[in-house]
Amino acid sequence: MVKIKQFSHQENNKYEGLVFTRLLYPKDEVVTSIWECFENKVDYEETLFWCYELYISGFEEDTLQILFALYFCYVSFHNKDLLTELDELYLKWKVETICEEKSKCVHLFLQKIYNQKYSNLVKNLLDTYRETSKHGKVTLFKGKKPRWLEDYDSNSRSLLHSISKQNIQNISHFLKIKEEKSDELEKIELALNQYTNANENEYLTSKYFQGTMITIIANIYPLLDSIHTNQTPNNTRHFEYVNSNDTDKTSEDNETTFDLMPYISTFEEYYPSKVYKILREHRTYKTHISNVDKSQLTIVKTKKTMQQCYYDDWLYYASFSPLWKYRIEEYNGIIDHKNQKVDFDDLEIYENDNTRFEEFYNHYNLEPDEQPIDIIIK
Repeated sequence: MVKIKQFSHQENNKYEGLVFTRLLYPKDEVVTSIWECFENKVDYEETLFWCYELYISGFEEDTLQILFALYFCYVSFHNKDLLTELDELYLKWKVETICEEKSKCVHLFLQKIYNQKYSNLVKNLLDTYRETSKHGKVTLFKGKKPRWLEDYDSNSRSLLHSISKQNIQNISHFLKIKEEKSDELEKIELALNQYTNANENEYLTSKYFQGTMITIIANIYPLLDSIHTNQTPNNTRHFEYVNSNDTDKTSEDNETTFDLMPYISTFEEYYPSKVYKILREHRTYKTHISNVDKSQLTIVKTKKTMQQCYYDDWLYYASFSPLWKYRIEEYNGIIDHKNQKVDFDDLEIYENDNTRFEEFYNHYNLEPDEQPIDIIIK
């Protein structure tokens, strides 16, 4: 029997250090892999694998927010109407009480956005914004400001003027100086909504998606005719470009026939004699980090060797995942942040003639230091 834990809220939101997921992948590398696999259409099943690696580790809301972000960054420009379906699916996920049914929503959500025409053009604009310094140069437009700006909030006029002039550098600059103030971003959204409607466009937003700046960028892009490019297979893809074996997973009544068990399992069925096999049988892929600054990876920031993190301290870093925290607390484990370790009572018999320390490790010792080299590399 596969057991799926449901976590009612996100844990450790303020912690930004190394976090090991269900199969001891660094969380930040899992997130990067979701984005890389989706943008490059590496493979549907691998993209799904990374989504569920994050989701089953207990980062459920994070996973849905990432899927929304993927929609806004890659699909929204081509299919605005799809957002209504995604909102409905999110709401279904939110109210569902059966864990197995709830977890299916991740697959259904990914499937909806994966099998759409998409482009990386909005994502490129988002990257330009992120790379722009708020102390950079700003273009001062000559002449009298247009009268129509008087219809808008004064704090948003410089941004809207820059949008009308199609000036990417200015747009990025004015967004940068607003990004740290939530009330300012709300004003920007209201003004941009008004400006979008005035230009006979629809402002696209979801009350279920918290990525304010991504929403703003996604709505600015359609207004910038000067940077729209011819759609090519390199920047725009439709599901015909995807391996049909990846997508033809639905029956005639449109119900999924995709076997999710390998993706959503927490592998309790391996207890007691096969726990050591979990990593070698299910750590299927290597994370996609070739396009990121390695110095910013959380495992690098620990200032420890990879062997120390995986062999000696793996359980401590895993404790920041809600799934592993639940498991530790199930056996009354104590997470010692000062010494970066997890302690269990190893004096009194707990059950099966074992102490809590022994029972925990009988259930969950993945033995990362005993894995074959190919698994260690992954």
